Amino acid sequence: MPDGVGIPFQVLGPEDGPACILTPGGKGGISQMLDLGGFLAESGFKCLLHDRRNTEAADIGFGDGSKAEHDLQVEDTLHLLKHLDMSPAIFVGNSSGSRLSLLCALEEPSAVTALALMNMTGGKQAAKMLAHEYHLRYVKLLNRGGVEALANDNHYIDMVEQNPDNREKLRNLDPEVVRKVLESSGEFLKRSATFPVVGIDEEQLRSILCPALVIYSMGEPDDGMHTAAVARGLADILPGAAEDDSILIPRSNLELCRALVKFLRESHTCAKMGESDH
Repeated sequence: MPDGVGIPFQVLGPEDGPACILTPGGKGGISQMLDLGGFLAESGFKCLLHDRRNTEAADIGFGDGSKAEHDLQVEDTLHLLKHLDMSPAIFVGNSSGSRLSLLCALEEPSAVTALALMNMTGGKQAAKMLAHEYHLRYVKLLNRGGVEALANDNHYIDMVEQNPDNREKLRNLDPEVVRKVLESSGEFLKRSATFPVVGIDEEQLRSILCPALVIYSMGEPDDGMHTAAVARGLADILPGAAEDDSILIPRSNLELCRALVKFLRESHTCAKMGESDH
């Protein structure tokens, strides 16, 4: 990345296939999307999988403190796609990966051909819990024991195990920079308690015009954060979600994969037709 942060990635599928990027939920990375990426690659799509900064085997990096973590990850994602000559692409995300996909569409609409959004979070419980779990609990660690306390947290221990270079990167972190990034990132999630989905308000969602497929595949009972109601609400708002087929609740992984392939093919065809009109 431009700021020197290393981002591991894999590209699956034919070189000349329609470009897709798959981003998992939580702080997961490449391994969580290998099965789906493999299926889409076998179906003819060129699929990019990557570990986001500060997750899995990627480098630890917080920039200069002026941007929240999600903004840094959006920049990384768009930069990586351009570097690999895979922009524009169809964005396929799950949970936090769907949030990243939407944020990329807001940041650079021309880089996003279509959106397949799985299991998005929404509501007060989700906003509060995610803000704490992803960001604000680390602020408490910093306040208690500085960067050394971060280094002893399981998440960062795992990142060092997967990428030994992160041991030195942790030692060299400026705690004030890290605190700024984590606080702004946590507040970004916390203040979205009344938004249709965590992190993006209704006005922003209505400005995203590309084709969209909203998927809820976690079943019932839900966990109070990923819900069918959140998915339906999102589909009702996004202009690019087809009215008669805006939300998919698959009965099996095979049904999910087949529906994704159908949507991706249709979206790619529409994009190519749009290019020929100009």
